[in-house]
Amino acid sequence: MDATVGIHLGWVSLATVANITAWLSAEVVSPMDADSQQLWGVIVLVVVALVGIAIAFGTGGRIAPALAMSWGLVWIGVARTSGEPHAPAVATAAFVVAAVILIAAVVATLRRRVVAGSIGD
Repeated sequence: MDATVGIHLGWVSLATVANITAWLSAEVVSPMDADSQQLWGVIVLVVVALVGIAIAFGTGGRIAPALAMSWGLVWIGVARTSGEPHAPAVATAAFVVAAVILIAAVVATLRRRVVAGSIGD
């Protein structure tokens, strides 16, 4: 159950941010130049990183949410390098955020184990 719920948590967290961003860009924000679009894309990915880090530490380093978010982020990066709109800054940020979220999950797991070990001492 941990894996199923974790994968769902990670995927829904990323999808929520992506869908809000898509809605804002289509309905709310006036058309911007390519540089402004990339800047806002990177800002949104920083928000995703913060959400992913919070989930990693909030769940004690469960790997399933981190894997699901990272998987989605890698595909965002691939889409921005090979599809339209071509956005290399967004692609790079997506790859970096995927790695940061995975590292945060590993660090949270190690931290949980160290704290659990020191309580038993």
